[in-house]
Amino acid sequence: MSGSEAEPLAVKLKNEGNALFTKKQYQAAYDKYSLAIQEDDANAVLYANRAACSQNLRRFLEARADAEKATQLDPSYAKAWARLAAALAYTGEEELSMQTWQKAIDTLPQGDLSASQQKQKDSYEKELKSIKAKITMRNALGPLPFGMQHIQNEDSPWQRAIAMEEELTARGDRAFRSSALLIAGAWRDWQDGLEKMNMQTEEQTPQGPMMKGYTGALAGFCNAILRDERIFHLSEPGFLQKFDKQARLEVMQTNAWGLEESPQQVKTEAIQRQREQGWDSVRPAITTTVRVWLLRGYMEHSLQADIEKGLGYLTKARDVLRWGIETWKEVPQEDKGAIFAATFLNGVHSMYLEVYREAYSRNPGKFTLETLYHEADALWKARIPPSSLAVPDPGFTWSFTTYPTGNALTMIGHYHTQMAQKGIAQGGDEEDIIERFRGAGDAYFNAAELFLEDDEKYTWFLQCSLQCYWNGQVPLGATLQIMKKIRKAIPEVRKIWGSTLLSRTTSRDYDKTIALEKKCRRGLADGTYTMQSVVTE
Repeated sequence: MSGSEAEPLAVKLKNEGNALFTKKQYQAAYDKYSLAIQEDDANAVLYANRAACSQNLRRFLEARADAEKATQLDPSYAKAWARLAAALAYTGEEELSMQTWQKAIDTLPQGDLSASQQKQKDSYEKELKSIKAKITMRNALGPLPFGMQHIQNEDSPWQRAIAMEEELTARGDRAFRSSALLIAGAWRDWQDGLEKMNMQTEEQTPQGPMMKGYTGALAGFCNAILRDERIFHLSEPGFLQKFDKQARLEVMQTNAWGLEESPQQVKTEAIQRQREQGWDSVRPAITTTVRVWLLRGYMEHSLQADIEKGLGYLTKARDVLRWGIETWKEVPQEDKGAIFAATFLNGVHSMYLEVYREAYSRNPGKFTLETLYHEADALWKARIPPSSLAVPDPGFTWSFTTYPTGNALTMIGHYHTQMAQKGIAQGGDEEDIIERFRGAGDAYFNAAELFLEDDEKYTWFLQCSLQCYWNGQVPLGATLQIMKKIRKAIPEVRKIWGSTLLSRTTSRDYDKTIALEKKCRRGLADGTYTMQSVVTE
């Protein structure tokens, strides 16, 4: 609703929101601005103010959406452009942020400025200078961590993997046990999503702008990150805006449920819709709903906007999938849809664990190690034998069987490590602490063995295992073999993963481990050590 009759209430709500914002009560202010928007939905200031609340609440995707809406309603509103520029910077779209800061400056009055306008301009120019410096530094240092870059880099793991595929094929079957097939497959799914998303168009109609396009982009992106989450990257400037439009388009075309609908509502209405309209109606709707939840949850996590909110979306997706698999277990797969396959749930459960672990690390008072362990143990027990999948794509098989199982074991390793460290902090029993570290080492080692030997995860979790074994006073007879495995794997790992953040930051650790292995072998040769010696870094 809008119009002069509603304006006094909208103004009253806005003023209340302003007062709360001044007191730094950002959620309460956000709620007031939302009520004001219900009364006056054509007011750019209300959207810009709500964007400022989201910014302070670290909900940057929401901040960007509201700021973009404000600029559409009033293209001359400099503060709206500034809000949008700030949100773009936080979501990794630095080039677009730089252009938008310039737009904010250009929108300010020309010529003599008032004191407040000059202060505004100085602030915007400072932010523009800062973002330019950041881009310059990034270009000098090389690629950003994958998942936070919005350029296509020829040195990325997926480009390296694609270049290797012909060579892998020529080597024969054994060579196909390569993580290159995982990331190359994920890249193809990502490209499929990108191509479909870029087909979207906007047409002007008497009722206003109307989006047109095709479904399938969400499936491509979702399949890609479930195959290998490291594929997530902001492929081009404006990616997130296009994604939001694509999500709205697919939700509308499939009559899906919205982001904020509860799992219980989806379950209840899905059963009713299936009875009344059949599988051809409910299947695309519930599939789109789950994929939107997954992708939004992953983006909240990977862009570090709001870990807890991201976990909330992933929890909803996981719960609906578990329910659907059980409720419709007798229904043919082609009727209920691919998302209700055990392999799909495996991938989602694995993603959920990653985000839960980070949520715990940020807020151990709200999230618990016990829940992390319970969920990891459930995924471990639900493991799917690779041989049970009759698919010609080995990369797909690993992505949805051994890799989720390996990830579950890493979480169990993390649990035991954290419990050991708690024991140390609380002055606990030394034998219990040692057993915890050894249990963690076992979990990490068994996890590493489930990843492919040219994957950075393989060497990293071997390194984690080694560290835990050292803390657990495990003798050289066991640790030396792990050091050897790391040394032998590193050259192949670096062929694919050498440009990633993990590889760059762990390189020194591996060098130390390789040097320690040499030292230990010399010590064994000259009698300094025996296989029962405990030798640490």
